[in-house]
Amino acid sequence: MSGVETARQADEADDTLIRMDACTVVDHLRKGELTPHDLLDALERRVAAVDPKVNALPTLCFERAHAHAERLLALPAACLRACRCRSRI
Repeated sequence: MSGVETARQADEADDTLIRMDACTVVDHLRKGELTPHDLLDALERRVAAVDPKVNALPTLCFERAHAHAERLLALPAACLRACRCRSRI
């Protein structure tokens, strides 16, 4: 697979993640289909693509966000179940 194809697939995957609603993201996280790092990576790439045009984020803290995600992932699963998301009707 070429670098262009890989980049295109990453862009499509990022777009899918960015467009997901919160309940869907939580469902994927609970099933282990996504990690917080997957979401942060997609967000970081999106910010890199968009922010130069809009200049909306003067301070970026992705390293801190990844460190916080690591701490959350180290918690027992029962602690993470406290995050409730209502199913869509």
